[in-house]
Amino acid sequence: MPADSIFMINYDQQWTSVRYMQVCEGFQSHIVSMHLSLMTYPWFYHKRALYTERNNMTFPGTYLTTTTNAVHAQRRIEEDGAFTMFQFLHANVPDHRVYIGGKFTHGDAEVMKHYELLPVGLISQILSIPRLPNAFLYSHMCFGSWERVLSFLPMLPDLQKFPEETWEWTIARDVKDRLGDT
Repeated sequence: MPADSIFMINYDQQWTSVRYMQVCEGFQSHIVSMHLSLMTYPWFYHKRALYTERNNMTFPGTYLTTTTNAVHAQRRIEEDGAFTMFQFLHANVPDHRVYIGGKFTHGDAEVMKHYELLPVGLISQILSIPRLPNAFLYSHMCFGSWERVLSFLPMLPDLQKFPEETWEWTIARDVKDRLGDT
């Protein structure tokens, strides 16, 4: 990922392995990785500086709220100063490359109206719809990413051998999810 990227992660095992590689091994330390689910807690407001100091990203409120229940979300926005995923993306996509590992936990209709997920291997880049590449470039980006992934991961883990709580199972699920998105 390029410098100043924001990498939102929504799978615990993916989060743990990325944070290990960044903190312990110094790999890709120029990107900001964030656990998407942790952004939904009111105490997240006190942790935002850990992210904003590193790359000038913007949090348009105190913490991330879901929009599945519009009345509840509106109350959290008005009373707590919470923000939606659409507001977060609107504030950051113009200045940063934003990626997601895993999937959004809750649908946000505004996100789907204005943004598209471009699968780039095991993650997806979030692009505003007007900035989507043409079909040739889109396919080149997707399939070029898969060539790199398959050079490192030529076989999927055996799901008969690895239960759902293992990172091997998560990798297999993530590959299938991303292939389905491609």
